[in-house]
Amino acid sequence: MKLYEIINSKGKHVLVPEGYGGLSNEELQAQEDKITAENSDRKAEMEEIRQAHKDKARKQAAQFQKHQPPMIRRQKRKSKGVGDTVSRLIKKMTRGKVKECGGCKKRREALNKRFPYKGDSDGN
Repeated sequence: MKLYEIINSKGKHVLVPEGYGGLSNEELQAQEDKITAENSDRKAEMEEIRQAHKDKARKQAAQFQKHQPPMIRRQKRKSKGVGDTVSRLIKKMTRGKVKECGGCKKRREALNKRFPYKGDSDGN
């Protein structure tokens, strides 16, 4: 015995057997085909909505990333050695008021060369 999916008088989807309510199998099949087509349309519509939400979320994420402060946006720079750590410490302690000059850069490079960090660790 085959079951057909139809919409009852209350608008609910129900499964009914062949010959239900005096309807012929062709009539039941026609109602089931109509529901199947509506479901396909609904699924396509939902997929379009889902895709629109994904696109909107991507745009918002890109705008958020664009407007983040540089401190948050950039990735954490890894220290190569003690020189990078000292340089970062000076910047933090002086709140960025002391800029790195040529001598400072040479000192940083010399300390990095003399006391490098091992492997991929950032030394902090």
